[in-house]
Amino acid sequence: MITLPILIVCIVLFAWKEALDDARAIAESNKTGKPFTHDGPDRYIVAGVFTLIMAGFAQTWWALLYFPVTWAVFTISFRFLLNRKRGMHWAYVSVSNRYDSFWMGLSEFVRVGLWPSIDTLEWTSRAYSRGSSLEDALYEINKVVHRAGSFAYAAEATVLAISLTIYITKTL
Repeated sequence: MITLPILIVCIVLFAWKEALDDARAIAESNKTGKPFTHDGPDRYIVAGVFTLIMAGFAQTWWALLYFPVTWAVFTISFRFLLNRKRGMHWAYVSVSNRYDSFWMGLSEFVRVGLWPSIDTLEWTSRAYSRGSSLEDALYEINKVVHRAGSFAYAAEATVLAISLTIYITKTL
């Protein structure tokens, strides 16, 4: 049972390191104009291997629930820490990756009842980042972006709560 809190602390620290790295890379990308990508599998490999090691130390099949716990803790921590480091709203997401694009699409769907095109999502993301001279439009864009982040946090927190509940009830 002690491996679970160790895993969570280590994943939060890893997310903090990755958020700092991405914040620096995004700032550099904004200065140079070169596109920023974070498609490399390195963070997933590191988190996966560490989770596998900790699950092995737990010596129970229920420790396989460490994988959804790792995913949820990492995504919640990473997004929150990256947004704080960049001075963004805590629920900010962008269309720079497919995962966040899904949540942006869902948020826009809730707003207008239609699934948006990628062009619409990119425009929304750019308008949010640069601001807009039209206050009403900016207000709607902020709602879409922040709702998307809130949806993502809610889904991740749900996975985390379910995984922890099952693990704790099965191992006590």
